[in-house]
Amino acid sequence: MTAERPPVEMVGNCVVVRHFSPADATRLHEAILESVEHLAPWMPWAGLEPVDLADREKLVADWCELWQAGKDFNFGVFENGRLVGGCGLHRRIGPGGLEIGYWTRAGDTGRGIAREAVRCLVTGAFSMSNIAILEVHHDVANIASGRIPERLGFTFVEEREDGAVAPAEIGVERVWRLHRRDWDAVGPRS
Repeated sequence: MTAERPPVEMVGNCVVVRHFSPADATRLHEAILESVEHLAPWMPWAGLEPVDLADREKLVADWCELWQAGKDFNFGVFENGRLVGGCGLHRRIGPGGLEIGYWTRAGDTGRGIAREAVRCLVTGAFSMSNIAILEVHHDVANIASGRIPERLGFTFVEEREDGAVAPAEIGVERVWRLHRRDWDAVGPRS
């Protein structure tokens, strides 16, 4: 039986969210290198930067394998063909659920890009018959990340000790949850 996957591409109001392909490795590489100072305080993987292009190409190839296996789903966020961020649906919260992650390229924050990308991910995730719950997890110090699930109708569930894994984190994770029935009832919010 083939694992169910979200759509390869989702179109929002201002962005296109699509599965990374090997051809995107150079654009991803440039966006991350341009954004390291912006991302490193919050993203543990950004602390490992810079990596070379060959490593980035391997990463994208690995993402493609995980996608095909139905295990993990990484997307690029594009505006007029330019990579302005990344996001993903990750199998970290157990059966029937996916965790959503996102980042925006430095210089493109504060424009609603991440919110629109997450809206696309929610719609795409709930198109999968086996997904009933979505969650967003972020450190409480990352206030900007917390605005996104709140504005999209996620419900705050809890704060829990999680240990700081990036320099700006304080080690307390905030968890937001959205049930399919709630999204279906109210639809996407602005």
